[in-house]
Amino acid sequence: MKIGLYGGGFKPLTKGHFEVIQRASKENDLVKLYVSTGDRIRKNEHPIFWSDMEQVWKRIIEKSLPKNVQVFYVPAPIKPIVQNALELTADSDDVLTVYADPEDMDNIFYQKRLEKLRDVITSKKLNLIKLVRGSDTSNISGTMMRKFLELGLKDNFIKSLPAPLRKYGSYIFIKLNGFTD
Repeated sequence: MKIGLYGGGFKPLTKGHFEVIQRASKENDLVKLYVSTGDRIRKNEHPIFWSDMEQVWKRIIEKSLPKNVQVFYVPAPIKPIVQNALELTADSDDVLTVYADPEDMDNIFYQKRLEKLRDVITSKKLNLIKLVRGSDTSNISGTMMRKFLELGLKDNFIKSLPAPLRKYGSYIFIKLNGFTD
C-alpha cells in the first residue's frame, strides 16, 4: 500500500497546502494528514487559535478533502510522521511518502532521526519528497493569509483559500478573526 504523510499547523489552510493534499491523494492509496491542535501565536503576527480553527476543520475542511485522506488532530505533527516511518518494517509491503517543504523536512528528519531510519530509506520503503511552496504550489503562505486577516483584507484572504473552501470564505475570515458564530 502507498501511504502519504503530510503534517502541519495549517493555520489557515492555504491553496498551496490543498494542492499538496491533492497531489498526495493522487499518488497514494491513503493519505494521513496530521493537523496541529496548537494555537498559532507569534510576535507581530495575527494569532489563530485552535478553538476557532477546529470548527473550520470539522465543519468545512474535512468535507472538502479527497476521500482517501484521513485527518488526525495532534499536538505536534512531526512525532506521528516519524513514528509511522519507524514502524515501517522491511517485511512490510507499504511504502511511505512524506510531503513537506525543505525547512519542514529538516525539522522532521534531522540527522539523528535519519540514522535511525537508514534501513527504511535504503530499502526504498520511505520516500522523502521536498516541496517548495513558491514553485511547486501556489505562492501563498500562511504568513500572508494571517496578514490578510490582520489587515482586514477579506477578498485577498478568500482568493487565497483552496477553491472548495471559498464559498465559506466569509465565515472562515470572521471565525479566524476571533468572532463567534
